[in-house]
Amino acid sequence: MTKWKRKHILYLIVIILGQIMLWYYGSEFMLSPHREKLNETKRTLNYYDQLIHTDQANQTATDWVEVAESIQYQLPTEQNIDQVLIAINSLEEDQDVTIQQIMKLTDDSSFAELSSYPESINQVQYQLIFKAQSSQAFRDFIFQLDQIERHTEITQLDYQQISDNLIEGNVTIRIFYNENVLIN
Repeated sequence: MTKWKRKHILYLIVIILGQIMLWYYGSEFMLSPHREKLNETKRTLNYYDQLIHTDQANQTATDWVEVAESIQYQLPTEQNIDQVLIAINSLEEDQDVTIQQIMKLTDDSSFAELSSYPESINQVQYQLIFKAQSSQAFRDFIFQLDQIERHTEITQLDYQQISDNLIEGNVTIRIFYNENVLIN
């Protein structure tokens, strides 16, 4: 009877040690990269949240109106989509990205339904479907797309990581113009 208890206790100790080792392995090697990505995303979101709040705190309502009016008069008087397409084509060549399709989503329209935009501003939306060869190429492409000279706005971004070296993305951009500006 004593031998059986010793074997039973030994088996129990081996099972407990096995579970501890499995937990440690899962925690360190399987969850650690995901925790690191999550922490990086949290840091990025906090950075942009602080940037937005700091910028908003330093701006008064009249400052915002002045900035909006200056941007409104800087907008082209026509769509001039060719300028945007040339910039996007240049980004495609500079980055490790392949644009598969560009689709126009809307006709010319104003922002009468959106209270945050002046009524005289016009917009047109395009959707880009692309593939990036790495996550860095994906991030660089989106950042550069947001930074092109023409006033644009990224309204939607969907992506899916197909493999370690391939990300498929779908981005919708809003391109602004102001056909109500009179040129003397």
